[in-house]
Amino acid sequence: MEKIAVEVKNLVVSYKEIPVLWDINLKIPKGCLFAIVGPNGAGKTTLLKAMLDLIKADAGFVNIDKTLKVSYVPQNSSVSWDFPATCFDVVLMGSYRSLGWIKRPGRKEKNNAAACLEKMGMLEFKDRQINELSGGQKQRVFLARALMEEGDIFFLDEPFRGVDVVTEKEIIRLLKSFKEEGKTAVLVHHDLSTLCEYFDYMALINKSLIAQGPCSEVLLSEKLTQAYNGKISPFGVGYANIASNVR
Repeated sequence: MEKIAVEVKNLVVSYKEIPVLWDINLKIPKGCLFAIVGPNGAGKTTLLKAMLDLIKADAGFVNIDKTLKVSYVPQNSSVSWDFPATCFDVVLMGSYRSLGWIKRPGRKEKNNAAACLEKMGMLEFKDRQINELSGGQKQRVFLARALMEEGDIFFLDEPFRGVDVVTEKEIIRLLKSFKEEGKTAVLVHHDLSTLCEYFDYMALINKSLIAQGPCSEVLLSEKLTQAYNGKISPFGVGYANIASNVR
């Protein structure tokens, strides 16, 4: 039987009494790369945050396997970059969960932080202020912090938005290495053309769950057109390009 990392049951989330997610039910297997996909305004980020209890649900529940350590990488645009901290400081923050807020990081933690930066190709920027970096560089630093947290399941909100191609490939390489270690990653994603290359499973949503399952199955179903309100046609060029990547 497939082991489940996350189960979402009958989830309802509203904003100012207007439902933004309605009756979401899904299961995320352990040891996979899982994408949350849908058009703009579909509730993708809301769903991710509700899974992490960063947004309170009106109904339903989310169960994350209690044996898993959770790591979260927010969207670049949702972070205030004005705080005075070096890249090294930001990565070192990843040790606070294991140390607590009273105990100070020691040599072991500092060496680990340097190793995490090096793994993301950012060691040479360790003394640079985080607000001086490009979008792609910031994302690499936040992924280095996620490495520092030594999580078992990673939640990432649009990690490829605003990054260069090299950084995108580096991020997916890292996530696939997590998968090989039996870890799980859940991402909000918007590029349909890379779904089958990057991910094992997906949830297609537009306020409610339209479809879930292996990417190759969901992308070749009529559900894709339904989720995007007819803006992606089975007979259109965009759909043909997606389908050619699936087959």
